Amino acid sequence: MADIQIISPDMGLNSLVPANALSPKEAAKGSENFTYDYGLLSTPQGFAKLDLAAALNSGDTVLSVFQWTEFDGETHLTAVTTKKIYENDRVNAMWSDKTQSGVTMSSDIVNPVSWAEVGHNDTAIYIDDDATKVKAYHHLIVCDGGLSNIQRWAGKWEVDFADLVGAGGYHDGTQHRALQVSLSKQNRLILLSAKEYSTATKSWIENNQRVRWPTIAKIETWTGTGSGFADLLDTGGLNVWSAPLGSDHIIYQTRGIWSLNYVGGTTVFSPVPVIPDLGLLSYHLLTSYNNVHYFLGTDYNIHAYYGGSVKETIGDKIHKYLQDDLDPQYKYKCWMQMGPNGKFLWVLIVPQGATAITKAYRMNIQTKAWMVRDYSSKYTSGGITAVTLAGATSYIIGDTYATALNTTSAYDVSNAGDITVRYGDYLIDTSRTLTKDYSSGVWSAGGVDYSLAAEAFTADFTNNDILMVIDGSNGTNTRYGTHYYTAYDVSANGFSIHWTEDKTTNQWHGVADTSISVPADMSIGGTDFLRAYSACSSDLPGATYNQSLENVQVSDRMIIADAAGFVYKVDATYSDDDGNAIVQRHLTPVIDAGTPGQNKRWPGAELTAKGTALTVSYRTASFDTSDTGWTDYTQALTSEYINYDFFINDTSKKIQWMISDFSGAGMQISDFVLKEPLMLESR
Repeated sequence: MADIQIISPDMGLNSLVPANALSPKEAAKGSENFTYDYGLLSTPQGFAKLDLAAALNSGDTVLSVFQWTEFDGETHLTAVTTKKIYENDRVNAMWSDKTQSGVTMSSDIVNPVSWAEVGHNDTAIYIDDDATKVKAYHHLIVCDGGLSNIQRWAGKWEVDFADLVGAGGYHDGTQHRALQVSLSKQNRLILLSAKEYSTATKSWIENNQRVRWPTIAKIETWTGTGSGFADLLDTGGLNVWSAPLGSDHIIYQTRGIWSLNYVGGTTVFSPVPVIPDLGLLSYHLLTSYNNVHYFLGTDYNIHAYYGGSVKETIGDKIHKYLQDDLDPQYKYKCWMQMGPNGKFLWVLIVPQGATAITKAYRMNIQTKAWMVRDYSSKYTSGGITAVTLAGATSYIIGDTYATALNTTSAYDVSNAGDITVRYGDYLIDTSRTLTKDYSSGVWSAGGVDYSLAAEAFTADFTNNDILMVIDGSNGTNTRYGTHYYTAYDVSANGFSIHWTEDKTTNQWHGVADTSISVPADMSIGGTDFLRAYSACSSDLPGATYNQSLENVQVSDRMIIADAAGFVYKVDATYSDDDGNAIVQRHLTPVIDAGTPGQNKRWPGAELTAKGTALTVSYRTASFDTSDTGWTDYTQALTSEYINYDFFINDTSKKIQWMISDFSGAGMQISDFVLKEPLMLESR
């Protein structure tokens, strides 16, 4: 008989048949941490801390991480712990506390965190709730499952979060609490299982089958025409989670799936039960991608839902494994998430014996191959508590003009109030006072050219430095306010500055208050003085804004968080799990060459691989375990694909092979071949 060639053993796990009935291209139970992708077996991506040396809030459990986008296109990565809400500052590589001042959240992992970004036209909401500031018409809304008041934040324009109010239209209080907040495709804020406060009992009343919405284009008007609610009673289930799908909003209960159809008018939404009996297992076991909902049902199987009554079961190959592995008492801690570019579907579970996520099943959407990702080397206790997909972004590192504009100026123009912040304001902390005596020099008309023989101004600043004239309002013939100029033609005897334009008078100015005035009283030691910020070194020309900035492009990637309060980014550049080796093993089917009752002499195997190192093992018994009975052969690899032979010359009726690495070495395997066995006579 010929060699048993397993070209590209990339079909992954299959629990539908026993190990001796699997295709040679499939993986047997016990396989973990191998990616089955496009004809290759390879090491999965690892992860590393994201801008954190210490945990958020002294080890406070991270309940949720998510990315949202402001109306100007700027994206934010947000983390919610049991007590606080944090924003990732990518430019400064840190996390900022954005929790409402004076408030400690009462969140808990038992109650799910949800969020929505909403554009609206409420006219009573101002930045920082300060009526002297501009109105805010775009908000992030965060809900912690009903344990704290629902929060709103206008992004970088505001200091911190504030309560979402306006609930007095449907209960005795003004704040909102609910199981979940989401957004319909018609830009209506949706509250799932909205609670109602009773002043008589001083308690929040549950409404576990109710869905509620405000009037059109509002987030704080929940009464009047266009607002309303519906109780989803027909299936007898309780609300679990919801998400938009097409033009409808789908609500998953414990015993069925509903479609909240948009009908407009005064009715707005009409709920219809579309799939009976099958429900969503828990809050976060639903993810939406490309107008398809993927979810783990109450039958412990994975389904793709397309709307109406159309669904597809896609988890049959690992259904039994999920039923055996997932601990039902911790189902509320499990997550489902689509990975970058819609390539992989992740189901992260709390396995038997653990108290947080330490294991995940992942399906290749294109090939339908399933793998197991095990995190127990990293998490001997605790585990993953949240996961999200952070979409592709770009951002700028450096002191940008846009950043300066968000800072309040410390300088006034006469009595006109705060002026627009300029780049020089932002640089004042690092400016240096000029050392030379400028009081005896001569300014030209307008204050553009300055001369004073033999004063050696080159010791103070160089060409293209920024010259700062600090508030000349007490001087003679100088402009009010602090102004900034670019210096050029710096020499021992003087320097020049570029004109600036006064848009209100259509005049061009230097330091003087008019183009024909000559500035006076510019002494260093007096009330008025000059300062300069060096924008360059002594041997380089001054850098422009563009030259001094770095534009960073970040592709979409998975973000995970854990019970210890850390947030991590998953990336192909990481070969370990936050410093912990990724333990890999791929088990082939139990192979009998079509004659299970006949003894055979197995000559060995060969494979083609590249990487750092791997171990090839075989066994001829103990097939019902993962760890016993193996004979090992360790092989160093190179950066190029090379064919390697492993000779064994052993006799048995059946054989099983394993490719593994327990040191985090990393590898890629393109094919695996079992050499032709010799059939022996039965005696």
